[in-house]
Amino acid sequence: MGRILCIDDYPFYADMVAEMLRKRGGHLVKSDVVPLDLAEIKAFDPDVIIVSLVRRLESISAGGMRDFYHEVEGAKAFQFIAAKAVQDVPVIITGLAVSEMDVPRGLRYEAFIEVPQKLDALLRTIDKLIAARRKNAEIVPE
Repeated sequence: MGRILCIDDYPFYADMVAEMLRKRGGHLVKSDVVPLDLAEIKAFDPDVIIVSLVRRLESISAGGMRDFYHEVEGAKAFQFIAAKAVQDVPVIITGLAVSEMDVPRGLRYEAFIEVPQKLDALLRTIDKLIAARRKNAEIVPE
C-alpha cells in the first residue's frame, strides 16, 4: 500500500480519482485542489502524485488545442507541481480528452495514462513507481 496524492483544479474530479484508487488499489489516498500548499504536500509525504487533466467540454468542439492552460482542467495544478521542489516524488498524469501530445514540453512527469479506459494500467504504474521508490530508499550511500 502506498501514499498517493491526487491533485486537480476541482475537488469533484480529484475526489473521484482518489476514491477509485482507495477501492481498487487499497492505497492511502489524499485529494487536494489548487491553490496547493507545498508544506502540506511534503507533510503527507506521498509516494506518488497523480495530476488529473480533463479537457473542458467547450474547447473540444473547437478543434485542436490552442491553449493548454485555458482549455484543460488540472493544468494549473500540474504547472504548480512541475515548478515546485517535489522532485523526488514521481508524477503520473491522467488524461481525459487530453493526449500526451497536448502537454507542454519541459514539465516533468513519469507517466501519462488515459482514464478511465486504462484504469488497470494506472494501478500497475502506481505499484511499479512505489516499488522502485522504496527500493531506492533502501540503498544507503556510503
